[in-house]
Amino acid sequence: MADEFQDIQDRLVLHQIRLLRLGSSWSRRFIDALDSTEPQLRAIVEQEVGALTRGRVNFASPEVQSRLRRLRRKVEELRGDAIDEAAEALRIDLEETQREEVVFMLLLIALLGRGQRRPSWAPTPEAFATLPINGRTFGEWIEGLKRSDADRIVGSAVGAVSTTEGIAGVQAAVLGSSQIGGRDGATQPTRTAIEAIVLTTLVAATAEARKQVALPNRGRFGGRERWVSVLDTRTTPECRALSGRIFEVGVGPQPGFHMKCRSLRVPVPDDAEEGDVESYNDWIGRQPADVQDEVLGETRAILFRDGGLTMQRFVDDGLRPLTLEELARREAAAFRRAGLNPDEFR
Repeated sequence: MADEFQDIQDRLVLHQIRLLRLGSSWSRRFIDALDSTEPQLRAIVEQEVGALTRGRVNFASPEVQSRLRRLRRKVEELRGDAIDEAAEALRIDLEETQREEVVFMLLLIALLGRGQRRPSWAPTPEAFATLPINGRTFGEWIEGLKRSDADRIVGSAVGAVSTTEGIAGVQAAVLGSSQIGGRDGATQPTRTAIEAIVLTTLVAATAEARKQVALPNRGRFGGRERWVSVLDTRTTPECRALSGRIFEVGVGPQPGFHMKCRSLRVPVPDDAEEGDVESYNDWIGRQPADVQDEVLGETRAILFRDGGLTMQRFVDDGLRPLTLEELARREAAAFRRAGLNPDEFR
């Protein structure tokens, strides 16, 4: 029985790796769609801001304020439309991936030689619209993306008018340097945000589909699941603390509860225990001290090595990472064991 569940876990982990690669390609498609607006964005900035670079500017004047409002409106229309179109294409792909995930999970149950119960749940635009993704819905993330994108573009253009000479400086502030792909421009944070939103939504959407299959099949597929975190230097404090933990199906945190989450939950046999697989505590404990310092931070690494604190102690009950001040109040004895004075951190 244990070997069968190990085989299923291995298949799910490999499947997750392939999904993350798919998410990377979707991110690139989304970003390419937004990047295609940059020639028009350049023309808009030239049209509305160019005149402001030819002398001293009174930003309080009605004429300047009118220009800035037009700039904002045009940026929102151009970039917002592109974001909405790319987001809709992503939503369609995600719903199709959820349908495929249901089929994949039912096939895994078949590997155990047991009958399957198909869930009554099905991916729909309405269900997707309410899917929690790190505390927000997909629509809320997209609306926030549009607002912040326009804020940065207009803000960087205004700032550049005051600090640079000519329209070329303003364009560079907005779009960045072509030699490095615009990574130093105001549009770059939107690309970074898109990558995070796409990855997190993909992980949350597929985790939801798996949960919906697991719930009616608890008697066939095991009623509990283990949290499997990626064990590397990029693992977040939340997923370090969750690594290896076992939850009842449908209970506890679900993957995608923080941005760029890469974790998954896998079914386990009835006799599985939390300590019978390598956890993040085990993995980080095998790393050299310099790696521990890099991943955890020097003080937390000392608390881990010499104070006896595990990853679970570095977060609160809601999986929020604790500050050093909070740790010093809660874990004063561990600070002293590690040769640290907790009063110096309060």
